[in-house]
Amino acid sequence: MFEPKIKIGVSFCLLGERVRYDGSHKFDRLVADVLASTVELLPICPEAEIGMGVPRPPIHLVRNGDEVEAVSVENKFEEFMHSLQSLANARKHDLISLSGYIFKSKSPSCGLTDVPIIELKSQKVMNLGSGVYANSVREMVPALPVEDELRLNNWDKFHNFMERVQLFKAWQSLDKGNSHDKAKFHQNGCIHLLARSRRFVNELNNLFLSQESQNTSTSNRNYIVQLMHLLSEIPSRSGHARAMRSEVCSGTIQLSSNEKEIALQQIDLYENREIKLGQLLVRFYESPWHNRKTSNYLNPYPRDVLLSAMQHFNDRHQILNLSKEKRSNFESVNYWAQSTNGLYTNSIFRRSNSY
Repeated sequence: MFEPKIKIGVSFCLLGERVRYDGSHKFDRLVADVLASTVELLPICPEAEIGMGVPRPPIHLVRNGDEVEAVSVENKFEEFMHSLQSLANARKHDLISLSGYIFKSKSPSCGLTDVPIIELKSQKVMNLGSGVYANSVREMVPALPVEDELRLNNWDKFHNFMERVQLFKAWQSLDKGNSHDKAKFHQNGCIHLLARSRRFVNELNNLFLSQESQNTSTSNRNYIVQLMHLLSEIPSRSGHARAMRSEVCSGTIQLSSNEKEIALQQIDLYENREIKLGQLLVRFYESPWHNRKTSNYLNPYPRDVLLSAMQHFNDRHQILNLSKEKRSNFESVNYWAQSTNGLYTNSIFRRSNSY
């Protein structure tokens, strides 16, 4: 059955569009090349959309007493706070259809946590905060997985973001009135949380049981907001291995004893740092039981996204090494060669990165 592509919002300048205040862009290869070719992107430049024009005088965030305002750098009486906040409401139909959002870091409209806030009188940076539009989007869709392009260019953070995006997409398409489907989703969510902490699993179980009889929009909202919040913690290697073993041994995947043994051997290789997480996931995608599974920790997001991202991080790592006048040797490795039926043969690159 055809499954719609993941839909992710993105700051327009990250795609190479010249919409910044000075007429420039902030092209990001991971977003513009890797994700643009594998998911559906919704590009938005809030400052351009509210009619500020390109080029335009830059804005910054200024604290005036207890209030934070978005004002023109050239004219402190030219204020854009209300317009940027209102844009989220104007684009509500689009925003609630998204399964994730990638914002431009440090932007007074789109930054998530690193936007300088200037004290009005001293004109000194007092602290860091969120961009006006980004904050409005998060208030409108509090469970929405969000990230900025700087953090996203780290494999662990990219994997974590895409994992949350895929789960949130599953939640969006879930029939909230079907208790059986909700229970299956909850079971899947608990597998993901097991990689973080058993305490998180207990916390979500208690919330699920307390709200199971209610099934209101408020209870559903509280549940998914809490799940997405807990999932934002990045698991350790041993945490990933724990969750994977749980899924393999739980019976949710119909595995023969030989297939289960091979899968557990591969997880051991990962936990012992003999292979990377991305390599392990590719092996699971190539397995003959891939389509038999009913949960998605072993296949957390589409295969084409994973492969494109791995290539990106391979290239990026190589460029960083070249900048230090180092040379890396690629070692092509055959994997799953020990399986009894001779399947599971493919090659990928062994690298020093975490993926």
